Amino acid sequence: MENDLDMNSNSIYNVNNITLDGTFTVDGVDYLASMLTVFNNYTSLTQKVTISTSAPSGGSDGDIWFKINT
Repeated sequence: MENDLDMNSNSIYNVNNITLDGTFTVDGVDYLASMLTVFNNYTSLTQKVTISTSAPSGGSDGDIWFKINT
């Protein structure tokens, strides 16, 4: 396609895959950038969590430790 697709307020059905090259914008909101930010924040947080059955040793400032009593 080389032009915009006007669906006349109708839905698109039976789509197997949608590939985005750049942005995914709905009503002026870039959802691709928002999802990437959420993913990066989630990844950053989960890399700082350790769950252990023994007392923690080492670690870094900002790490979160959970001790599980069995």
